Amino acid sequence: MGRCKIGLEPIFFKCMDKKQTQVVRQWKLIRLLSESPSGLSLKTLAERLNTTSRTINRDLVVLQQAGVPLTEQIGPHGLKYWALSEKNPGKFASFSYDEAAALYLGRRFLEPLTQTFLWEAADSALKKIRSQLGSQPIRYLDRLLNVFRTTKVGKSRYTEKSELIDALILGCEEQREVVITYRSLSVEGEETYTIHPYEMEVCGSTIYVTGFSCKSNGLRLWKLERMSSALATDVRFEKPVDYEFVWFAAPTDAPQKVRILFDSSVARFVQEQHWHESEKITERSDGSLLVEYELREMVFIKTRLLSYGCHAEVLEPESLRNQIKKEIALMSQRYRFASKR
Repeated sequence: MGRCKIGLEPIFFKCMDKKQTQVVRQWKLIRLLSESPSGLSLKTLAERLNTTSRTINRDLVVLQQAGVPLTEQIGPHGLKYWALSEKNPGKFASFSYDEAAALYLGRRFLEPLTQTFLWEAADSALKKIRSQLGSQPIRYLDRLLNVFRTTKVGKSRYTEKSELIDALILGCEEQREVVITYRSLSVEGEETYTIHPYEMEVCGSTIYVTGFSCKSNGLRLWKLERMSSALATDVRFEKPVDYEFVWFAAPTDAPQKVRILFDSSVARFVQEQHWHESEKITERSDGSLLVEYELREMVFIKTRLLSYGCHAEVLEPESLRNQIKKEIALMSQRYRFASKR
């Protein structure tokens, strides 16, 4: 498990420029070259991206090493131009009808990122697919899209968080410590602390960041909506080779045995959901279910249990049972008298 650098004042961090961080700049650079088949000079690229020719040159080297098909050409008066290579047409071959239709149907998975820098290129591609398929097939696909819809994502909550997402992606890709400002449910007000971001996960219409918290010295999960800022630093960390984030788990704590009894009326719903890899379900003769787990963190399962109301009972541990009892007592007290508000 990685450990955070301590004793360093923020002034010693070489933080990335929020207005033009590396990931976004390189993404925009690719888009500029995609829109300019004849190529662009370093000077032109630097001017359009509001940075220096030296920075653009470094970006081009990074992109070439990543496999982006870039070529350097000599233009009039010996001026060098950079362009996307057209020598590998097989990599960018036209899609078959079913491939184009499948990509169009898959756009819903990108909706949580609407209007972020990641969405722009995808949206452009989807518009091209839409125009190539034609209006009648699109009407059919739109109907099919509604058939496969499970939940309505609605308007993206990440429209104004493009720079924040960029900093987190940079932290994940290059294993850089990221300083975040975060508002958790258990603490009043915002807190600023350092994290090691490992992965970003889209669950439903919500983006989560998993990684190591320097504050609590363990693996944690952060909800993107609760972040107001994120700044990547030049301080590096090492991601554990055997890292695997498991919901309901916090590896710094000893696992506890959790036993829950579910009524027969909700048994089918419980069996449809797999909450944790340690889950063990025993069906009783009356149709009820005894479900057992080995968990280190109770926060998420507590929320799930409350959603089942009186149809779920915690048998152990006693600490979780008492938390549920306390929550029920507070709810009962709130509803005891008619509201005067």
